[in-house]
Amino acid sequence: MSRQLPIDCVNEIFKCLENDKNTLFSCLFVNRHYCKFAVRILWKNIWDIRYEYRPYVTISLISTLITCLPKKSKEFLRKKGMFINISSQKPPLFNYPSFCRIISVNTINEMIQNILVYKQLIITSGDSYYDKYLLSLLLQEILKMFMEQIPSLKSLKYFLKTKSTNCLEFIYSPEAKVCLYSLTELGFYSDIHSEFFYHLSHICQNIQSLSISFSDNGISDGLAYFISSQNNLKSLKLSSCSKNELRTIIPSLVKSSLTLTKLRIHSSDACMASFISMFMNLQKLVLISESKDFFDDFDQLQHINFPHLRTLKFPYSVPKAGPLLNFLEINGKYLNKYYVCDCYESMKLAIAKFCPNLKGLYVIISEEEDDLESLKLILKNCQFLESINASYSYKHLKSKEFYEILVNYSPKNFHKLEMNLFSLQGFEEFFINWKNRIPQRSLTLIIKNTLDNIKNKASPIIEKYHKMGVIKKFKI
Repeated sequence: MSRQLPIDCVNEIFKCLENDKNTLFSCLFVNRHYCKFAVRILWKNIWDIRYEYRPYVTISLISTLITCLPKKSKEFLRKKGMFINISSQKPPLFNYPSFCRIISVNTINEMIQNILVYKQLIITSGDSYYDKYLLSLLLQEILKMFMEQIPSLKSLKYFLKTKSTNCLEFIYSPEAKVCLYSLTELGFYSDIHSEFFYHLSHICQNIQSLSISFSDNGISDGLAYFISSQNNLKSLKLSSCSKNELRTIIPSLVKSSLTLTKLRIHSSDACMASFISMFMNLQKLVLISESKDFFDDFDQLQHINFPHLRTLKFPYSVPKAGPLLNFLEINGKYLNKYYVCDCYESMKLAIAKFCPNLKGLYVIISEEEDDLESLKLILKNCQFLESINASYSYKHLKSKEFYEILVNYSPKNFHKLEMNLFSLQGFEEFFINWKNRIPQRSLTLIIKNTLDNIKNKASPIIEKYHKMGVIKKFKI
């Protein structure tokens, strides 16, 4: 007689599989209990599935949600002129909406719009304007269903560009007070109707992660009020914001000056160093701009101490050398991760000198001899380094020398390499030497931005050393 694992034990096992979609999918076919565990996790963030160019995924998801709609919603839509063509579908096995903990309103809306394009599931009036109205009603009813079925929502993404208030009605349902009470992550456009912010500010006051995308239409009157109502804001992402828009919300963020630990600003305007300096407990700072003018006032930050800063990223443009090197001299010793898109020679030397505790580094490497010597110095001085994300600024990099430096000088805990691959020169020799390295840790290898012909030649080599255990994981 077979013995079953205790439910609590099975539950813990499935939690460990949360990011392994393939294994979870295979569990759907074991038995009903395993199926329910897998479905519960998969539907937690069902919008994370890639559905572009795969209409059957879109149709399946929306079909399932429509099937789960209460009778009153289906009747309401029918009276408005929407006829749903899924009468032959069996009743759902589970209450799928109740498993959701993350809602992406914009993703659901895109899926619904795609269904109209594919002319499936829904029979509408044929009038394009009225059809759009009907689809907004369908979105509204789906969102109301979520409010009724989800006991506690974790994350809500509301990046809809429509000015219609129809799709906002879900927050006024009685069940929304319970569903949204413990909301911790929220994202939206800055110009949503002010009532959205005023109403939410009375329901959820413990948002920890806030993402705001600033619209050309400006800022809603209720935005600052909503921000100031939050008691435990830890993460703030600001996209497409201008200096004037930052000034508008600064007073509302004073309350969060000590709780905020993560700040990401994406702007073509000045980075507002005075704004950043408010948050002395920052652990992660990401500054994104395609404009070099963005860092004109970075010199105001160069002598400020951020004792908790662990991650610093400049994905596109970077501050001028002088202020940035001064900033690293003070704060480099705190950093675990450093990502800089334009790593000039003095910057590499500064990393080696001021950032001894790095665990992760993104660096650009050229064919210059000094660049390889600087990399060698970084590997010698940063003894906690575990991963490097390397991009080559020239196609003719001396790849053999690069691999030799990694084998001979990388710290003992180094185990992850992400890089673009322009040549196979020294590629297999690198794995042979890594296999004989003492101590030797299996590598996680990620190949990016590489031509197909190089990929095709590299794949058999990677597979070979993966089977030998030299490569633990790989992505190409």
